[in-house]
Amino acid sequence: RDIAIDQKNAIDALKVIDAETMATIQSLVDAGILSFNAAKKTLHRSELNEEQDRKRREKWVNQAMQRFSEVERKYQMAELLFNGGFRQEALEPSIQALELSMSCLYQSVCGKREELLDLSIVQEQLLTRFELPEQILTVLAGLRDGSDVHQNETLKILKEIVGRVDEALLTRVLP
Repeated sequence: RDIAIDQKNAIDALKVIDAETMATIQSLVDAGILSFNAAKKTLHRSELNEEQDRKRREKWVNQAMQRFSEVERKYQMAELLFNGGFRQEALEPSIQALELSMSCLYQSVCGKREELLDLSIVQEQLLTRFELPEQILTVLAGLRDGSDVHQNETLKILKEIVGRVDEALLTRVLP
């Protein structure tokens, strides 16, 4: 269990919460939905909870990696169609691959399987952590609006993500 304490009213404000609750609160803070009014201080962290957290994150990464094989397949299909002159036919698998790759990266971070992520989540939780190109937000927004203007950039981004996702997930998500 994590123990958090408010420095102002130490006696009245001591709260003991389990690691899962703290992870939920932290994800809400990371998403900008909640904020801490005072600096939080963890007084004690159980080694058992740390091991459980590590195993849970490892499970999330493994599940995300299993789903990521579908990203690779859709990317290869899109690239094959695009290079074969079937630009319009390549658009749908490109969009599916990019959206699914964001979903997998998000799942590896928090364990949640979201099919269509809000762009703010991509920006706040994935962009820096996985060193994604800044233009991914513009590309995703354009594709969601039905534009095929960014199809070339989509394939380049997908190629980069597919080429390094194993290393990125293992080195950036697991401690």
